[in-house]
Amino acid sequence: AVTFDAEPCGNEDPYGCLASFYLTRSPCARMHGAFAALKRWGELIEEYGIDGVIFYCLKFCDSWYYLGQILKEKIKHTPVLILEGEYTAGSGSGQMRTRLEAFLEMLSRRE
Repeated sequence: AVTFDAEPCGNEDPYGCLASFYLTRSPCARMHGAFAALKRWGELIEEYGIDGVIFYCLKFCDSWYYLGQILKEKIKHTPVLILEGEYTAGSGSGQMRTRLEAFLEMLSRRE
């Protein structure tokens, strides 16, 4: 799994930027302690005033799924939608679309 929370580097050395991204990003829940990732996500939610979180994880990846459940409990003031999917294109896309639409509708009613 990959977390995309990198800041743009500008005109700096592209290899240095890439190395910095890989060395400073949130760790994978399977390989490292999940609490570092939870802490970082909590910081991002507060910093940017996030209205809702869509947490996507691969089906049968228990480490990420349970991390999503912990995140949901930790940030009670921010709605979290946990989506499970597969690498297969189109697999469950109708159900996923319905869940996303319902989540967005719920967020629009909160404002």
